[in-house]
Formats: sequence, C-alpha cells, structure tokens
Amino acid sequence: MSNEGEEIIRVAVVDDQRLFARALSGLVELLPGVEVVSVAYNGEEAIALCRKEEPDVVLMDISMPKMDGISATREIKALLPRTAVVILTGHEEDEHVFEGIKAGAQSYLLKDSEPEDLSRAIHTVVAGDAIIAPDLAQKMLTTFEDGRPWPPGGRAALRGQGNYLRPGDPDDHLYFLLSGTVRLYKIYGDYKEATTALLTEGDIFGELSLEKTPRQTTFAEAVTDARVAVVRKSVPKEAIKRLPEFALQLFSSFSERFRQSDQTIGSLLNREVSARLVTLLSHLGERFGEPDGSATLIKVRLTHQDLANMIFSTREAVSKEMSEFQRAGLIEMRNRRISVNLQPAKEDPDERRSNAGEAA
Repeated sequence: MSNEGEEIIRVAVVDDQRLFARALSGLVELLPGVEVVSVAYNGEEAIALCRKEEPDVVLMDISMPKMDGISATREIKALLPRTAVVILTGHEEDEHVFEGIKAGAQSYLLKDSEPEDLSRAIHTVVAGDAIIAPDLAQKMLTTFEDGRPWPPGGRAALRGQGNYLRPGDPDDHLYFLLSGTVRLYKIYGDYKEATTALLTEGDIFGELSLEKTPRQTTFAEAVTDARVAVVRKSVPKEAIKRLPEFALQLFSSFSERFRQSDQTIGSLLNREVSARLVTLLSHLGERFGEPDGSATLIKVRLTHQDLANMIFSTREAVSKEMSEFQRAGLIEMRNRRISVNLQPAKEDPDERRSNAGEAA
C-alpha cells in the first residue's frame, strides 16, 4: 500500500529489446503508487506472465518474436478482461497502434514519452478510461460508419443462436450488431417472456449509457447467426470528446432503440390482440421486410410464440388471429416466413352505398 493507503498498481512490461525493457521497468518502479511485477520479452511470455501474476496494467510492445503484441493483447484481454493494456510504439501514426486498440488495448504510449505521460497513461487505464488521439478517433468514426467487423477497443463475437447478455451481467460494454438478428427480452411474473426489441444490422444493445450502471437488466439473444462487436464504454466516451461526429452517430443509434421501445409501448395501448398483432407485423415489415409483389416478406423466421412474446399475449391467441389474417388475405406463410399485405382491399362504391343504406 502507498502512503495514502491506496492500492499499488501492478504493472507488467513486455518488449523484446531487453535493454529498453529493463530501462522502462526501472522508470515505472520510480513512479508513485506503481510497481513492476515482471518483465517479458515476447507475446508468449507475456501471456504466461499475465496468467501467473494477473497485473493491473500491461505495457505492450508490438513487434516481437514468437507472438506479436497485438495477438498477445487479444489473448490477454480474453484471459483477463480487467487487465488494461497500453501499446508501446515508436511512431504515433503507426497503423499497428490502431490494430492494437482494436485488439482490446485502452491506449498507446510513445516510447520516448516523458515519465509524467507514462504515469498518466497507467492511472488513466486503471480507472477504466481510455486515451484516444484525434487521428484514432477519426478511424473509429470511419469504422463505425462502414460497419467493419472489428470496431476499435472491442472484440468481435460470432455465434449462432444463444444469449449474449443476461440480467446481472456486468455493464461495462456496448454491443454493436454487425450482422444477423438479436432479440432483447425480459421475464415477468411466472417466468413469462416479453420481447422488448428485435434488432438488426447497425443497432446497439446493452445498457444505453456511456456511464457504467450496476448490472445488465435485459436478456439479449441471437435468433440468427450474428456478429457482434463488443466495445468498452470508455472507448466511445473518449472518442466523443475528440470527434463530435461520432457522438451524432452513436446517439442516432440510441434514439433508434428508444423509438422501438415507444413502438412497443404504443402497440400495447390497443387492448385487442388483433390490433396489437397488426401493429407488430407492420413494424416488423418496416425493419425486416423486403418487397414481395404487393406485399412485404419479413425475412426473419418467427413462430407464433415469438410473436406472442412481442405483444404480451399467448401463443394460442396469436395462432387464432394469424389464422383469421390468412383467411382474410392479410398474410401468407412462405417457407416459415410471413408475407404481409395489411392494405385494406378497396370497397366497391355500390357495395359501400348498400352497406350505408342498411346501416340507416
């Protein structure tokens, strides 16, 4: 413990240039509140060191024999998510710096930095924040806009059906859906599922705040093969400070999620199951539909139970209404997909006058 009673930050140094590694280790030892737990000279040694020592921070070189620093960073973050990695580089514009950030590093540090910069970087990443230069922030914006598979400061996950998140999971990441479909749902009462949103490419899930909240409150389940970028909240938070355009992109995605929540609430204002189901099918057609003649084919395969979960109803009630819709020509089933044509048929004028006369 330090004189102020604060915990000492445990640091590992990784660099294949032994003279530099030892010099950096000695410099780190001079910093207040910091100690060096060990030194490694390649990526494989770094992983073994981290598995044994579980340091708070790793100062990681990029170009090393046996295993480079980017690959080692990815392995270390998978092994020890709470260990922060700072990339060491000789040039600020080095393309490998960006790759290191994408592999999970929180920051980078020039090898000729002043001791004050070294101390600031270590304390910043331990606090859960990131240091992102303007040029990296610009690359981050480009990555986000283009939907590339490896956003900065995160890792990509590819899986079929299954849960990404459960209530009670830590809330320290945002999840960017790059492809596929993800369902958000909660469980109420006697274990009854209620779908709160169905997400597609470009959507974001997780707790929609750049500040950490205690825990996740919603299930997130991939209902098709999905690719998701998992990004620490500290990274977009820092990028926003550097690049306002990124903030507009991010908040636009947040707004889309809130709009979906409003749609869900609005659909529940109709008491009749049929009215709720029509509203749901209309929304699904807008977000997941493709032209099918005069109708719209919903690309996602959905069971009657799935639909029931989205409108807080029962499978039996939804099945009854879907049968009525089919008889009325409002929907058709195409290879387990729903083709929707909710436009009412035009009424014959003579028939309309006849109906009006009967009503009179």
